[in-house]
Amino acid sequence: MKQKLTLSMLIIILSICGCGNSQETKTVGNNVISTNKTVEQTSYVAETNYSGADVPAELYEIPFQKTDDYIRNLDLSKQLSSDEMREYIISATDYLKTIYGNSYISIAADQDSFLNAVNGRSNEDGYVAEMNDQENVSDHGSELIQMYVDNKVDASVEYKTDKSLLYGDLCRYYLRGAMTVEVNGENACKAYADMFGITVSDKEPVTVAVEVSFMRNYPDVILSCEILKYIKD
Repeated sequence: MKQKLTLSMLIIILSICGCGNSQETKTVGNNVISTNKTVEQTSYVAETNYSGADVPAELYEIPFQKTDDYIRNLDLSKQLSSDEMREYIISATDYLKTIYGNSYISIAADQDSFLNAVNGRSNEDGYVAEMNDQENVSDHGSELIQMYVDNKVDASVEYKTDKSLLYGDLCRYYLRGAMTVEVNGENACKAYADMFGITVSDKEPVTVAVEVSFMRNYPDVILSCEILKYIKD
């Protein structure tokens, strides 16, 4: 059964971080990662309970561990049931599509519903996330509406992840995945890039490695979203 908390809102952390090179894995300008390895050959897959999911191998080439509080996916998968782990996937998917893959038409038609989804609530169909400054919570939702509607942004998101990409650290659970974004229109692409820090071109899909963090044991409580790297085929 889901548990809900009444908190504030979300922190969107859009930072690009680096990782080390290997013989078969390349990073370009510390922002782009590409590999010709299979998932089974990657550097960090041994820390996970990977069992054949169709996800980019690059997701397993970026280190998972942040601190000594690290809980490997291999261990976390013994603590949480498969259904419990899937709740985090469902929540992250909904979050990413709402924030990053929305359309000015649907947002303009029902701005209240969009604000409720962005700002978080404790209803059965809502997720919540945390931010200390309540005023910034409302401002963020309004800024998203302005970005989408004023620039007629029509964006779509395809999100690929797996239970083997859920791990623990810093008193949180993290879910890593690959988010492919496509935005229509040059002006819309510029506005989108200014808002989210993701460089996009008209109708050209761009894939990034992204991590959504949650309060432990509360899959509806999203604490942050971090863009790790661009993934290049």
